[in-house]
Amino acid sequence: MIDSFVRLPVCESAYGYHEAVWNVVRKTPDDKRKFLFRVIDAGDKVVARIRFMESISNCGVAVRYPLGGESVKFSLLFSLNPEDVRNGWIEPGSVEHWLRSRFADRGAHISHVSLSFLPWMLFGKKGHKWKFPQILAQGEIHITDPNGVKRLLDEGLGRARGFGFGLMEID
Repeated sequence: MIDSFVRLPVCESAYGYHEAVWNVVRKTPDDKRKFLFRVIDAGDKVVARIRFMESISNCGVAVRYPLGGESVKFSLLFSLNPEDVRNGWIEPGSVEHWLRSRFADRGAHISHVSLSFLPWMLFGKKGHKWKFPQILAQGEIHITDPNGVKRLLDEGLGRARGFGFGLMEID
């Protein structure tokens, strides 16, 4: 699996970044999404970190899969179901419980985690408006099942992965 970094034009909305990333990676109009991405605003430029689930070239940074018994630091920008949030479900304890259970299902125990609740990300296309809550989780995980964590790195976690959420980065 390869992570590539691509400079993007500055867009007015998250949907604009979604389209810009698709324009970079799509080969044919029928292509399905086989990548995760995260937009990184570096002040004077905007960069997308794109993780391809199937290696399409050997350009980019190889993603190292952690080994069983290893502890690694992680960063994950994810989103939850907006309906759950509107109904008052989004409380730090509930979100942390949700996150811990998802990691446990995929073979990782969270040693410690810090959650940052960021402003909602707004999307719009042809008059349709979507809003997704943004939550940044940073912490350390202990690997109990390397294959499950590989799946987590390959597939991402949470909602709106097609819009730049769910890409887990590890150190």
